[in-house]
Amino acid sequence: MKQDNATTKGVIEVLQEVRKELGQVEANLSRYKELHKATIPDIKETLEVVHFMRKKGESSDQPVTTSYQVSASIFAEATIEPSKGMVVLWLGANTAAELTFDEAEALLTKNLEKKKEQLAQNIEDLNFVKAQVTVCEVSIARVYNNDVKERRKKAAEEDDSK
Repeated sequence: MKQDNATTKGVIEVLQEVRKELGQVEANLSRYKELHKATIPDIKETLEVVHFMRKKGESSDQPVTTSYQVSASIFAEATIEPSKGMVVLWLGANTAAELTFDEAEALLTKNLEKKKEQLAQNIEDLNFVKAQVTVCEVSIARVYNNDVKERRKKAAEEDDSK
């Protein structure tokens, strides 16, 4: 197959390079998908804690004693005064903010919706890339099969001319 100065080997090499790049994109998207899937339960759990703290503050003036994780295997005990109507949210990057219950719920709800949208978009992108990988692999097979067909045809013509 010699068209437009392209050899079969060259075309297959280009397609294999594209397939390799698509594989890297697919791996990155898969990593982000898992990250989004892991973050959503954390946000939901934090939102539930804010709801719990609000209910506790409305129903009684007694402090809540709880354990929280400081690091991988270290837990500490804290006494929380829910009657203040405030919570401190860890925002990441060594940043925390003291917010009212309403502000915290609004922020967490917004973050949860945003994370769900990002996950949905990520899944859509991943499906598209997977489809492109399939197209690329089919193209490689077709180019190879066409080359085999052309070689057999050429060999048959040479045998007939002898």
